Amino acid sequence: MFTQIEIIPAMSKESSLNIRGRLFFPTTNRQVYRGHETAVEPRIMRILVTLNSRRGSVVSKSELMKSGWPEVVVTDDSLAKAISELRKLFGDESEKIVETIRGKGYRLNSTSPWQIYRPRVSTVIMVAIIAALSYLLFISGLVHWAINLAAHVKLSSS
Repeated sequence: MFTQIEIIPAMSKESSLNIRGRLFFPTTNRQVYRGHETAVEPRIMRILVTLNSRRGSVVSKSELMKSGWPEVVVTDDSLAKAISELRKLFGDESEKIVETIRGKGYRLNSTSPWQIYRPRVSTVIMVAIIAALSYLLFISGLVHWAINLAAHVKLSSS
């Protein structure tokens, strides 16, 4: 939990794509999931951005090939491999997030729009409570130490 809090605010200035709890950062080709950051191949990110731009609609194979490989002609097999890699990022073996539409293309099934990540209020409150409790514990330990020291000094001088 603390790792995520440390990583996310630094990235929050960059536009991100939030899909099923995963944050994708297209300009730097990174993904953050459960506080762990991983690199995403640029062509996979471009395909994801294209799918997201038409979220819920079918995107043709030719359009995805143009976005994934803008200056190269590729086959359907190259696109199928890239879609497979994209699904692995989501753990989407059942093809529920990136759906194949036979003979037409692919569809991103996600209701998450482009957004700037902001921690949930409950997360911020929880971190504030933990910080306050830690501070109180530290202060009570300090007071306890001071009282014991004063008692020890008083007994020594008697």
